[in-house]
Amino acid sequence: MTEEKDPVIHEPYSVQSNRSPRSLEPRSTLRFVIPFILAVLVIYGLVYVKLPYYIFSPGSAEQIRPMVQVKQGGFPEKGTFMLTTVSVREANVMGYLSTKFNSNEELYNLNVIRQKGETEGEYNERQSYIMQSSQSSAIIVAYQKAKIPYHIQIDRVVVLQTLKDMPAIAVLTAGDVFETVDDKKIDSALTLQDYLKMKKAGDTVIIKFLRANIEKEASLTLALLPLDTTVKDAKPRAGLGIVPANVQSIHADDEKKQVTVKAGEIGGPSAGLMFSLEIYNQLVDGDITRGYRIAGTGTIGEKANIEEVGAIGGISHKIVAAEREGAEYFFAPAANMKDAQAKADKIHAKMKIISIATMEQALEFLKSLPQK
Repeated sequence: MTEEKDPVIHEPYSVQSNRSPRSLEPRSTLRFVIPFILAVLVIYGLVYVKLPYYIFSPGSAEQIRPMVQVKQGGFPEKGTFMLTTVSVREANVMGYLSTKFNSNEELYNLNVIRQKGETEGEYNERQSYIMQSSQSSAIIVAYQKAKIPYHIQIDRVVVLQTLKDMPAIAVLTAGDVFETVDDKKIDSALTLQDYLKMKKAGDTVIIKFLRANIEKEASLTLALLPLDTTVKDAKPRAGLGIVPANVQSIHADDEKKQVTVKAGEIGGPSAGLMFSLEIYNQLVDGDITRGYRIAGTGTIGEKANIEEVGAIGGISHKIVAAEREGAEYFFAPAANMKDAQAKADKIHAKMKIISIATMEQALEFLKSLPQK
């Protein structure tokens, strides 16, 4: 007789297990969390990690007329003068990679753009100062060509840079405006330098200065400055350790011919020629644009021949910007002509590139154009 066994009944939905289904959830969650974290880190690295480079690319071509006001200006313009700019930005990883595939972008080492020891804030302040100085030079050149008497006025003395390991770096920053040193009014950089020549290392001075139009006061102990290797037989002298600069303005003797320039956030010296042409056009009778859209670039007033048009950087980017805005002619400094023409040919530009060495040469070319 065989023993009868109870039948085995499978009940899959009622079987109990020592492993709870919930024990699988953390591992499942990690499958999503880890890739997400990695993606965030990659995006952060591409976008927010800064590299020691600047990226140059085409900027804008902007009409100058709205930036320049003359109390008693000339005739309306049928054409227009345009200044051209280069877009400059700090490089992140993504931007660095994009320059490898974009022929209109260039990569420059930070040390090539900034001066030794210069911070980003000091670089921006220097660019602003250079632009203001360029505008002053442009006004002077235009006044001289239009035979309008003028005089120069120093408005303030600003800090362009503080030197490392020197007293001023603990107190002053780029853009600060000097008022007094030991109650001595500072009306020029030379006044400041002459006063400090009488001091020696270890002496203390009281300085008053403006920062964002708020007056501040500080006590600083002078130290020996680094020797100026550009000066023959330079001797050690005490100082604050700053690079000061005069901010000046140009005033017409006839108030009706007073020129005011407001260029916004545009920095650098390279718009000098185009500002001079626009200012001159508002000071004289007639319209020297003769109905054409004329872009250009070039410094002016920086050398013994104040009318000389100086070389600039980033000419290829300015060619692209001007062509994009429909310029018919582009005034390029003679020293940059080869690169300017090469870029114009590469992008099949319709505008004509004109080599300009002086303000007078630019005016002569404009006279030769047929009136539109």
